[in-house]
Amino acid sequence: MHIHVDCHNDERTWLPYEPRGDQKFLSLHPWCSDCGEVKYIGPDRAKGIGYYVNILSDIKRRKKKAVTDVQMRLIVKELEGIHDFEDFYTLSGHNQERIFVDTVARYTNLREEFIEDFL
Repeated sequence: MHIHVDCHNDERTWLPYEPRGDQKFLSLHPWCSDCGEVKYIGPDRAKGIGYYVNILSDIKRRKKKAVTDVQMRLIVKELEGIHDFEDFYTLSGHNQERIFVDTVARYTNLREEFIEDFL
């Protein structure tokens, strides 16, 4: 995983920012001086993979036969293999949740709405 280095404060860029709801504002965004990625500064921050492993465990506890140990391992392995899944710099929490729900739904017979209830 790439370690991002913030640009200097006087080099930040004005970009759209949605604090909550439909209102859109401009805000100064830092960017990585090594790779050029713009830092996500919204309220919907990404979480570590452990957060999603805990959610899988909760789903397994709630519906005992819905998720097997093998399915859990395959889901976690796929999430770990996704480039930048744990990149808190560029990924929003919403995008991360979408990836998680799609991956769990692919390996199990659970409905997306059921999975989303745990998030």
